[in-house]
Amino acid sequence: MQPLRITLIQTDLHWENPDANRKMLEQKIRNLSQPGHVVLLPEMFTSGFSMRPELVAEEIDGPTFQWMKELAAEKRIVLCGSMAVKESSETDSSITLRYFNRLIWMLPNGHYGTYDKR
Repeated sequence: MQPLRITLIQTDLHWENPDANRKMLEQKIRNLSQPGHVVLLPEMFTSGFSMRPELVAEEIDGPTFQWMKELAAEKRIVLCGSMAVKESSETDSSITLRYFNRLIWMLPNGHYGTYDKR
């Protein structure tokens, strides 16, 4: 049995810019000569700690989720980090949006787990 290797990525983020952050973090991951079994991204890695989640939050299966799924499979790593996620619930008269700081634990086979920070 091999020892578990963990790679931590701590970096400056592009404020409230998920596309730029995914691109920058992907480059950092691709440049790792030997990524750990687990690659841990910064908390709120797509946007920084924005107090305006309506600008940066995605649905759970949105672009960042798909990006994590593809990169974890390609690099054969567990990729994890948290991001702003939005969920909607509908009643007879309205739609309510809720926002979460959700950690996603993405396995190379596409299975995943989540944890909502409280």
